[in-house]
Amino acid sequence: MGNCTKLAYLDLSHNFLSQGSIGSIGNLTSLHYLDLSHNQINGFFPSTIFKLASLTTLALGSNQLNGLLPPELGSLVLLSYLNLSNNQITGSIGSIGNLTSLELLDLSNNQINGSIPPTFWKLISVTTLSLDSNQLNGLLPPELGSLVPLTDLNLSSNLFLGNIPPEIRHCHHLSSLLLSDNLLTGEIPQELGYLTNLYHLDLSRNNLNGAIPTTFSDLTQLYRLKLSYNYLAGRVPSTAATLISLDHNMDLCGDSYDLKLCETPKLDMEHLNRKHSRMVLLAFFASFSFACLSIASILVVCRRKKCVKSKSKRKSGDILSIWNFDGKIAFEDITDATENFDEKYCIGIGGYGTVFRVELEGGVTFAVKLLHSMEEFRDEETFHAEIEVLTKIRHRCIVKLYGFCSHSQCKFLVYDLIERGSLSSILHEQELAKELDWSNRIAIVADVAQALSYLHHDCDDPIVHRDIKNSNILLNQDYKAYVSDFGMARKLKHGCSSWSTIFAGTCGYIAPGTH
Repeated sequence: MGNCTKLAYLDLSHNFLSQGSIGSIGNLTSLHYLDLSHNQINGFFPSTIFKLASLTTLALGSNQLNGLLPPELGSLVLLSYLNLSNNQITGSIGSIGNLTSLELLDLSNNQINGSIPPTFWKLISVTTLSLDSNQLNGLLPPELGSLVPLTDLNLSSNLFLGNIPPEIRHCHHLSSLLLSDNLLTGEIPQELGYLTNLYHLDLSRNNLNGAIPTTFSDLTQLYRLKLSYNYLAGRVPSTAATLISLDHNMDLCGDSYDLKLCETPKLDMEHLNRKHSRMVLLAFFASFSFACLSIASILVVCRRKKCVKSKSKRKSGDILSIWNFDGKIAFEDITDATENFDEKYCIGIGGYGTVFRVELEGGVTFAVKLLHSMEEFRDEETFHAEIEVLTKIRHRCIVKLYGFCSHSQCKFLVYDLIERGSLSSILHEQELAKELDWSNRIAIVADVAQALSYLHHDCDDPIVHRDIKNSNILLNQDYKAYVSDFGMARKLKHGCSSWSTIFAGTCGYIAPGTH
């Protein structure tokens, strides 16, 4: 092979090559591309490669290389791709900063230690930088912001200290920023919220404190956000992220993500002078008195009108819970809007319940599933257990549950209304089915797969749906798919590979493993 001096491209990956079998490669001085990854090359970095001055791509990942990175590596100045991951390389990063043409550098899963040298930040063309799973330490310097073209940065599982440099805002192309499992301290810089292309942000398992920046609300492309195992506090701002991990931050609060509610801030009277305190108190009591009189008057008028309109009263034992609204939606509002669940409002019937279209005052529209009589349930606790499952699900491909009602006369669930209805109904209508081309069908499969992946892998306890079928897949106007009907869903505790329950699901759609 050493006689093929005109050879420009050589891929010998996934073989059983050793250090001794690649000695003649140094004669191939015309090589631009060399891939020796996934072999059994051991020992020090092969010196024969330093003769290949024309190399632009070098892949030596997943071998058994050890020892230091040789300074001669810095002589391959045309390299744009360098992958040395999954070896046993030790020592410092060395002269890699001389490779200023690099666009991808992967040194992950080695034993490289020490701080990153100043020359390293000369890699101003790099777009993908993976240094994770090493023993690198020291501070993250402001020069990190000089790597403007970066799209993917992974420095996780190292020993980096100090603050996240705010200069990282200059890397405005970043879509993936992974800094987890380090020793980073201080507050999360507001400047991270300026990286509007971020899709994946992982700052978990550090020593970060303070509040989550409000600028995170501007990260409209964010899909996965991990901030768990830190010391963060305060209110969690709204975010577009679908997969969010905030656990083990004891002082976070908010209205979602299973967090404790935030306390209403109170005036600290000790920091006000006496004159200002008196003015505040007088204004407060005057406003309070006026508000009480106004409320009392309104209540008297409303009570009189209500007595004329209806003599019925709600029973104290009824349970009603509606999220994301002002709390004024009640049992009577929904029954009035459907004329006591009249058939003309029915938009679907399933084995678990009947679905009604409900439009409340103000034009707010829901889908309300009226469950079958509780006599069909073996245990009423089952109903509430399933509600518990549904309230913990938050995913863009799963129908959103707004609330539920457990009333003495009926029980129902309140969902977001998905306009086109079920996939089953569309497939059974010839004209509608024609509009559902193959690109839309593939997208529907992908949406359902994402929803199931979330249920199985991203919930605290995996959730098994147990009844995936086309009538339980709803489509909006853009043919975006949403998984619905969790009447048969069950939690699967961590550490368990199966569950014991009675036969469930719809014949023809049941997964083979559930029999």
